Amino acid sequence: MTGTPSYDTRLLTPETWSDFAALVEANNGVWGGCWCIGFHPEGLGGTAADHRAAKERHTREGTVHQVLVYDGDRAVGWCQFGTPAELPRIKNVAA
Repeated sequence: MTGTPSYDTRLLTPETWSDFAALVEANNGVWGGCWCIGFHPEGLGGTAADHRAAKERHTREGTVHQVLVYDGDRAVGWCQFGTPAELPRIKNVAA
């Protein structure tokens, strides 16, 4: 089919960090600078630069689980997931 998007997914790792960073920076740091760190144990606090550094540290240490969505070579979206220990601030109450 012509014109149908073809997406690929890759985990957020040190190797894909620059793709994630470019996506987040293109979107004002996500909600003005949270860098998708708010659900992590340290939560939000400090500056956008602090949040970026924390997210990059989690990426290097393997304490973040996130899938990047690619359209060709460009990351166009992401989804964060993880255990309650990794993301204690996420509201995921068992029914």
